Amino acid sequence: NCSSLETVSLPSTLETINKSTFNNCDNLRSIDLSGANVKNIDFWAFEGCDNLTTIVFPSTLEIIGSSAFNSCRKIQEIDLSNTKLTTIGECAFQYCNELCSLSLPASLKKIGNYAFFDNYALRDLDLSMVEEIGDEAFRFADVLTVDISSAKSIGENAFTHDATFTINATTPASIKANSFTGNSKFIVSPNGYDAFCSANIWKNWANNIS
Repeated sequence: NCSSLETVSLPSTLETINKSTFNNCDNLRSIDLSGANVKNIDFWAFEGCDNLTTIVFPSTLEIIGSSAFNSCRKIQEIDLSNTKLTTIGECAFQYCNELCSLSLPASLKKIGNYAFFDNYALRDLDLSMVEEIGDEAFRFADVLTVDISSAKSIGENAFTHDATFTINATTPASIKANSFTGNSKFIVSPNGYDAFCSANIWKNWANNIS
């Protein structure tokens, strides 16, 4: 709640940003963590920073905690591609309504429930490295194309917009009856076509699989 704080740069000795550290700093506009050795951004660390537009993440980052950037409504770009990130926690970027560009690292394995809930500006997603996508992770995100080639489990209402999904895999992920919309389309590996068309729940989309 530091209402006058506008920019943040942190020292190389820092490894964790504790929960609620910069919560509701309404005038915070930019964060540069590139000089820090931060591995963990904890719960609610930057939640409610309404005017935050720029974040530079450190290459050492491994975990983004629940609601860490929840309701940071003016962020347009998140580039995590050069980090060691493995987990994005529940609600981490929920209500980041202007977020339209999301780049993720090869190390990412889990996206938690509601992580990108209501990020309706998102369009194209490369989630090809992610194994677990939680409930409502991208609910109300108006995505058009998504690569979910490594997914092993996809939760309820994970995707609620008609999209085209690329799946370069032969084994269908565990899904729920409402993980996707009824009009979603799926482009799967030729070697996996029969498995997807006959798999439990997946067969509901058999006419949309190619």
